[in-house]
Amino acid sequence: MEDVPNILDITSSTYRINSLDGIEQWMTFVNKSTNKTIKYIKLEMEFYNAVGDVIENQIGGYKSARLTYTGPLEPGTSSGQIHWDAIFYNPTFNGTIHFKQIVIEYMDGTSITLDEYIADYAVTHFR
Repeated sequence: MEDVPNILDITSSTYRINSLDGIEQWMTFVNKSTNKTIKYIKLEMEFYNAVGDVIENQIGGYKSARLTYTGPLEPGTSSGQIHWDAIFYNPTFNGTIHFKQIVIEYMDGTSITLDEYIADYAVTHFR
């Protein structure tokens, strides 16, 4: 995986469990591109329990959460801290999150899709 370019940097990722067992997520992105402005970053994430199994959202039964960041995010710049409120509900969540997919759409109409096998490798600080 050493040949996968570092096109996105997640410089911080934190979560908090609210009083209703909802997961709130915060992230900060840096556009690693030298010449493309990011329009959208679409993240699909899975959540795990203490024994390593993927868990379901207790509202809707989904096994992943989809988050969208809306730019523009110029090359080499940071998004600042982004917050999503109550993205997933399950009291058995143990703090482990895995990216299933990251889609980066650019202002010029092009996009890059990172599947679950390379998503974690393409973001330099999330590992």
